[in-house]
Amino acid sequence: MKNDRKRWVRRRLWLVLLLFGLAYLLVIGRAFQLQIVSAPTLKRIARGQIEKPLIIAGTRGQIYDRRGRILAGSKDATSVFARPGRINDPRRAARLLARALGLDRRRLLETLGRGRRFVMIKRRLTAAEIARVRQMKLPGIGWVGEQDRFYPNLTLAAHVLGFTGTDARGLEGLERRYDKVLQGQKRVVPAHRDALGRTIWLSPHLDSVGHRGHNLVLTIDRDLQFKTQALLRRAIEKHQARAGQAVVVDPRTGAVLALAVYPEFDPNAYQQSPTGHRRNRVVTDVFEPGSVFKIFVAAAALQSGKVRATDLFVVEKKLTIGPDVIHDHETSASRRPYPKRLTLAEIVKFSSNIGAVKVGQLVGPAAYHRLLRALGFGRPTGLDFPGEVGGRLRPWRKWRPIEAATMSYGHGVSVTALQLAMAVAAIANNGKLMRPYLVAEITDARGKTIQVNRPKVVRRALSPEVARTLTRIMTGVTTTGGTGVRAAIKGCRVAGKTGTARKPDPAGGYRRAWISTFVGFAPADDPRAVAVVVLDEPQKRYYASEVAAPLFRRIMSVALKIRPQAKVTARADRVKPRPSPRAPVVAPPQQGAGLRTELEQGRLPDLRGHPLRRVLRVAQRLRVPVTAVGPGGWVVRQRPEAGWPVRKTRRLWVQLSFENRR
Repeated sequence: MKNDRKRWVRRRLWLVLLLFGLAYLLVIGRAFQLQIVSAPTLKRIARGQIEKPLIIAGTRGQIYDRRGRILAGSKDATSVFARPGRINDPRRAARLLARALGLDRRRLLETLGRGRRFVMIKRRLTAAEIARVRQMKLPGIGWVGEQDRFYPNLTLAAHVLGFTGTDARGLEGLERRYDKVLQGQKRVVPAHRDALGRTIWLSPHLDSVGHRGHNLVLTIDRDLQFKTQALLRRAIEKHQARAGQAVVVDPRTGAVLALAVYPEFDPNAYQQSPTGHRRNRVVTDVFEPGSVFKIFVAAAALQSGKVRATDLFVVEKKLTIGPDVIHDHETSASRRPYPKRLTLAEIVKFSSNIGAVKVGQLVGPAAYHRLLRALGFGRPTGLDFPGEVGGRLRPWRKWRPIEAATMSYGHGVSVTALQLAMAVAAIANNGKLMRPYLVAEITDARGKTIQVNRPKVVRRALSPEVARTLTRIMTGVTTTGGTGVRAAIKGCRVAGKTGTARKPDPAGGYRRAWISTFVGFAPADDPRAVAVVVLDEPQKRYYASEVAAPLFRRIMSVALKIRPQAKVTARADRVKPRPSPRAPVVAPPQQGAGLRTELEQGRLPDLRGHPLRRVLRVAQRLRVPVTAVGPGGWVVRQRPEAGWPVRKTRRLWVQLSFENRR
């Protein structure tokens, strides 16, 4: 009996030992599996749950005018998102968010109810919208910082700058052409998540200069651009024109000093303007130039050596070419009775159609076509801008007799305003055709020059002698008796030419609508600027001598006030800060929290020590333009001074520096 009991106890002990042994082996096996076999997979899962790296897009580069004044910049923006799984009452959340953000409630409710983990509610909120949403304290609502493009001068040079989309990518203009240059480099910022899902930043350097995009320094002069747009707008309103264009270039370099288009639009809110208003007509719209082309048929005649400026041509009142009849304009020629004997210079001065036809017949289609191609017609000029067209210039062998005749006075050919400007600039530049350009230089975030666009000669289109002769002929147009006398500037010799052309009818022929053009340069002896103005369908008065010539005179008068020694590079033109000779100008670092308080109290805050993006944010809130000078990114001086009443603030001026930041 005792032996049986001992035997049973011994068996139970061995059974317990066996069970413990098996359990130990299972633990060892499981540990081996977790720590050796599955370790890489488990580490990857843990890293995904704990680590939360944030991808931050680089700050987009700035765009400056030729003197370093800001035309386009970037500022911080805040967007709101939702995590539908954490929202307890989607209907209430949709109702409150729709009311605060101006969204459609039903559509927002559908978005929140789709079962997605992440939903973007609205991007780039205003300060008021942010405040309203924060007051609600809704669960499942989060915030994300983004970059927003800002154009402090509103419509100024909008057709040149273009605009960016919601993803900070360039969609039009130079923003699109130089999108890769302006974009900053994306970077991954390490961060961890705690047990409550909150983000813990491991790097304090969230705003790295090395990740900012490059800057563009344009050839555009902001003051001239402003005046050109204002004068063009005033002329269009006065003559009730449908649209208008104006471009000013430096004939010596090809640099575009001003480029204005009407209708205008605000790139800060480009969605609110029709697509047609955002088109840069100077490079995308073609038109028949009319009598402006008489200077080019005269150029072909002089270049061929068959005609001199003093050679006489017999001009009748009308000329029959096959079944077609060409009429001369009584108001556009001298008061002599028909038939008239006009020199080549007088044909251009009085804008005689039949005289131009006879000159073209003497030159011949081949030579005329060859000169037009040499001056750049029929192909894009090569401007560093997207969407440029080349116009229409048919091969001369396909010209019918009437087409060859009308080409002499600018019908049957289509051009852009920029092509006209560069062709006349070749005359002003002693016969050399230049490549136009808008970007003078590319700099990095610290203002160091990366690339410089230098003037480039495309070809010699005219001999120097022919160019000088054409200048004298064009100068006669703006003297007494010429069609462009209203373009004359007191104390300055102006060379130019008028052009009034009827618009083609899509159904065939021409309709009773006109395009008025004037092109010219000044001073004629030492040309510093070439300007082209175009008014599309002016009402009542439509002759270029009455409509376009006065506008040219006003724009050219402003253009001639630009410093002649000014270069088109930022290094020479940017306004440099002038610190005290005793000590450098130093601004103490500031925080952005105090700006809002000062503004709410009706006083202009102290902007010294703040980055430029905060200044732009203040300017946007005040709805005033900003003038920023200097190559830096931190404010060291400002005008008006801190404490100035907000209601009296019309413009902000700040001086920037990199080295003087403590």
